[in-house]
Amino acid sequence: MRLFKGALLQVFFIVLLGQAANALEFPEELAKEFPPCKGSEVVQVTNMQGSLLVNQICQDTPENVAALYKSNAEKAGYTILMDTKMPEMIMIVTEKGNVTFSISVGVDNGKTMVALAKGKK
Repeated sequence: MRLFKGALLQVFFIVLLGQAANALEFPEELAKEFPPCKGSEVVQVTNMQGSLLVNQICQDTPENVAALYKSNAEKAGYTILMDTKMPEMIMIVTEKGNVTFSISVGVDNGKTMVALAKGKK
């Protein structure tokens, strides 16, 4: 199981770093409830069939970034379903009605890497 988590984390960060050369705008529809983190660089945006995925590099600690998005979720009326800190990453999963929002935060080569996902159940 630990090997799988490590491999999944590596794929996640390889995708993020591979997209870094093509910096994008943070999606307005997500920024209303979940604005970009401090000094963020958006490296990937995927909007498909009602689901939105944003990967970004932030200039803050993983703990501060996770706390920011958790606070934003609570202020927006989302219920926290999971809040887990592992050695490699922090994961938070929330829901409001039929909408889910998840945050995954980790560090790769000294950079705070963030994945935000919002979609319908």
